[in-house]
Amino acid sequence: MRILKRIGVRSALVALALLLLSGIISFPVAATGIAVIPSHLEILDALRGGEFERNISIYNPDTETTDYTLVASGDAGGWISFYEQDTESTPVLSVNRITIPGNSNVRMLVKFTIPYNAANGEYAATITVTTIPEEEAAEGSGQTILLAASVAVTIIVTGDQILSGVVNSIIADDVEVGYPLRMKIQFHNSGNVVAKPQITVTVATQDGKVISQFTSGEFNIKPEKLDTINLEWDTTGQQPSDYVADISVVLGDALIKREQISFAILPVGTLTRSGSLTELKFVDEPRLGVLTTIQVTFVNTGQIDTRAKFIGELYHDNTLVDTLQSEELLVAVGNTELLRSYFKPDQLGEYRITGYVIYEQRKTEEKEISCVIAEDVEVVVSVDATSSDEENLSQTFDPLIIILSVIGALIIIGIAYGRLRSRKQVKQ
Repeated sequence: MRILKRIGVRSALVALALLLLSGIISFPVAATGIAVIPSHLEILDALRGGEFERNISIYNPDTETTDYTLVASGDAGGWISFYEQDTESTPVLSVNRITIPGNSNVRMLVKFTIPYNAANGEYAATITVTTIPEEEAAEGSGQTILLAASVAVTIIVTGDQILSGVVNSIIADDVEVGYPLRMKIQFHNSGNVVAKPQITVTVATQDGKVISQFTSGEFNIKPEKLDTINLEWDTTGQQPSDYVADISVVLGDALIKREQISFAILPVGTLTRSGSLTELKFVDEPRLGVLTTIQVTFVNTGQIDTRAKFIGELYHDNTLVDTLQSEELLVAVGNTELLRSYFKPDQLGEYRITGYVIYEQRKTEEKEISCVIAEDVEVVVSVDATSSDEENLSQTFDPLIIILSVIGALIIIGIAYGRLRSRKQVKQ
């Protein structure tokens, strides 16, 4: 009380108001937003009837999962369609809509299909990515705030056909007898039409004796796209030794690359075999009487291709009831392969699956999954009720706390101002 009298009622009330307001500032606020890169896409030599591809990345900086719509507008808006990366065979967005988890991003493939009747000239379009508020997504009504980001598009249509390409690299790795020699040609289509390079491979011994020759031309590489062409040569029956592969790449009538690559065919067992079982899971929720798919993810971390197969045991209520295995697949060096096995639950109770991948007479570590087949009742998932309830309450009442704090601060300031005026009037 002495302190209050010393600094004055007015100063104490103002300090209390500022304290309340500073508390408001410290409250956590969810930041809903959007970011799209790049901000500009260009196609400078688009041939009529051609198809071109570009990529954009959409970022959700919010902590919550957010829905977005994608809309293309402008002169060339009708030429644009959207696909998820690596699934270009199926349009992603039948309604141009995508869901992105919080603090995540999605890479989108943007396809441009130039009409055959498009006139030469410059065309513009705009790709607009807009948030879909949760209220609209859930109820379809209510006042909401929309956030949007746009990408400018410039397309120059030409009637000139440009057939050109560049070979960036040619690689052939050592291999053991009986395994395929893998050759990788990195090809960049720098033209505006689909490129179909013809690749001829001549394999010879170190002294120049030709032992094999073949040509392949089934590759179609889209305009402006960088792609890797994979070729294989069967080494079965060859002697361990050093060899040379003479590889030439022809596009149209032009030889654009010729290179000699040295490689070795090694005795079986020379190269290191290594692999890892990284995931064992059910593809769908197991149900009574329904065939269930078990998916195994295997990564070849060794120096040579390897044949891999999943081996598992199926337990029902801790009793072994069946053994499982997948088809054997050849997994290339550095590649990931999905091995699949199947079972059909025919009784209620707990099912447990343990298994490993066997590759070239080696085994990975074991993994285990389990499920409970119960009668057709609602499944209740247990969560940490205390933390989630507190979080929900915090999210629900944060705005109310802010409003009450502001009102309280204003009232305190008003009271202080009133008392100050009263004192002045008394003095007068």
